[in-house]
Amino acid sequence: MNGSRLDHLLLDLDGTLLDAHFDDYFWEECLPDIVARRDGITPAAARGRLLALYNETRFSLRWADVDYWSQRLGVDIVALKRRQSHLIRLHPGAGEFLRRAQESGWRLHLVTDAHPKTLTIKFEKVDIRGFFDTIICAEDVGAAKTEPGFWRSLPAMGYNLDHCLLVDDNLAALRQAFKAGVAACIQITRPNSRRENKVKAEFFAVASVADLPPSPSLFPLQEHP
Repeated sequence: MNGSRLDHLLLDLDGTLLDAHFDDYFWEECLPDIVARRDGITPAAARGRLLALYNETRFSLRWADVDYWSQRLGVDIVALKRRQSHLIRLHPGAGEFLRRAQESGWRLHLVTDAHPKTLTIKFEKVDIRGFFDTIICAEDVGAAKTEPGFWRSLPAMGYNLDHCLLVDDNLAALRQAFKAGVAACIQITRPNSRRENKVKAEFFAVASVADLPPSPSLFPLQEHP
């Protein structure tokens, strides 16, 4: 691969830089427990009900829209996230990776589906904004990373996809990015440090960003011709 032309590093937030344990716990355990107690049903029944709702929105902006979920579920999602924010932390080794990547000359860009209100909470706990040249939020773009519109919008915003390497744990987002022309992709297979690796990898894959060296030339990345 011609690694020398890859100088813009697009980094996902949740599951890539931040440990996905917070989000998995919040949506799969904390929120179902709240709904179960309120509605007088078992936690298992609440989880089943919520999972069906999550699946309806998983590949759209609504998936991460805390205002939508607050209205849909009758729960103050932002307030609940703040009460659980002690669980927000960097993925092991992510801070050191960001420092090394920045020192190696990468232009770093955060690309995230996280809602701006969620970003505020997370940056209050783990403020990594200083590492990034830009922060690209799906809510501002008007499309989720799992939708083609997100990636199609980047060239109009001044990003040359031929120079971009994306690191993300979301396979659907990686597929859309690669299809849109992002030069190379790396898949994170262990977004939650307390769970086993995801099993399906279609791109060059590592368990976490801690396994990445700063130079792209060291990786046998799948690139566009």
